[in-house]
Amino acid sequence: MKLYEATNGYCGQCPVCVYVWAQDAAEARTLAEASYKKDNPANPDYLKRLVLKELLDSEMPAFATKPDDCGWEIW
Repeated sequence: MKLYEATNGYCGQCPVCVYVWAQDAAEARTLAEASYKKDNPANPDYLKRLVLKELLDSEMPAFATKPDDCGWEIW
């Protein structure tokens, strides 16, 4: 399993993103699209610039993130 960040080019206080835990990028894209459609069904442009970034996989060692008030980052 892998953790993906799916961004769509929109920004609020920070970039709009969905975090997806999936087997592969294809499954992650499907799940992210469903989440974005549920959040804003009236805006078809909400999915046009969807970008997936693999963040973690299940083979990574244990870790803690850096304290942050806007997202998260690994030390």
